[in-house]
Amino acid sequence: MRDVSAEHRILEGIARRHIGTANDEDLSAALTQPIDWPLLLQRASKEGMAGVAAHQLQQLSEVRDLDLPLGFFAEALNGIFFKNGNHFAELARLHQRLVRGDVRVILLKGSALIETVYRGQMGLRPLSDVDVLVRSSDVAFLQEELRSLGFHSPASSRSLFTNGPVAFDVHSDLIGAGRIRRRSLAVEFDEESLWTRSLPVESGAGHLRILCPEHQFLHLAVHALKHSYCRMIWLVDLGLVSKQLDWSELLHLAEAYGALRPTAYAARCLETLLGIEIPSDARKTLPRLNKVESGFLDLVKRRRPEMEAFGEPLVAFSIPTWRGRLAYLYEYLFPSLRVLVGEAAQPSAWQVYSHRLGQIFKRSFLHLKGWFGSLLHRA
Repeated sequence: MRDVSAEHRILEGIARRHIGTANDEDLSAALTQPIDWPLLLQRASKEGMAGVAAHQLQQLSEVRDLDLPLGFFAEALNGIFFKNGNHFAELARLHQRLVRGDVRVILLKGSALIETVYRGQMGLRPLSDVDVLVRSSDVAFLQEELRSLGFHSPASSRSLFTNGPVAFDVHSDLIGAGRIRRRSLAVEFDEESLWTRSLPVESGAGHLRILCPEHQFLHLAVHALKHSYCRMIWLVDLGLVSKQLDWSELLHLAEAYGALRPTAYAARCLETLLGIEIPSDARKTLPRLNKVESGFLDLVKRRRPEMEAFGEPLVAFSIPTWRGRLAYLYEYLFPSLRVLVGEAAQPSAWQVYSHRLGQIFKRSFLHLKGWFGSLLHRA
């Protein structure tokens, strides 16, 4: 039996119900047990699941006639609704500038998913910012328009633009190669294919677009791995998008882009955590995972905090050569001073890299502790 808290088991059941793979009887039975409701809401918020939890608990209480303290979650759902509303209001203002300049952007992650798989239900999927992909030739235009709308970019990040509680993150590629250049040795999307296969947002008049389902899934899988699957909502995102997939096309693109291993991680998580059936042909095509990768996914399944040390280093397994893997890991461990401290800050290299070494030793300890604990648990 997995050493998962009662709160995480309930959140897993809620996630399955939202996707359509849940057994309502099991979830109802779990909800009739003694529950620390403030703790459940705290965990749900940390996992990005507060909105989905509020929605599903409300539905389940009506279907099963359960007396649940829904006030906790209603307040959280309203908070997500209003915060997301602020983001989309600013997106509407930016859209007017895009139309005038005849510039197109692709909405990424949460802002795209709210429009599609969450069916416009603003309170379900929390946003920390609005991620947009723009062609390299249009980056300067978009940045200038954001500044004219009152947004500013902090010295530590040239891509993030903030205005009060609203933020836009401007990307010219999907893998963050600006921070770690050698990420492209593992995964490299075909930029032209991203644009030609993108789809217009109904309200966007062609200037706001979203990725096709296969590109969407691959980007979400790569992003979730980068951040070690530390938020359950990212699994819900993947599960909802998986319903739209042409799996043979997905695997063709994954092989072309070097994303078969991130796809395999996502598929394993969807099967084991959310009960989503992966087509047998797809399962046969995906690569077999080694013990380190399996240990990481076991930590994800058990929602262990040690999993947060794994994500970025595991990208190395997608690089075909050992030389490339070592070069990537070196750049990951010791990125440039510009990446570590931003454009404006000017501490000495000794100060920066000694601090970085301390971080590495701390994370390595958690990494090894989590890995060995996972292996012992599985044994």
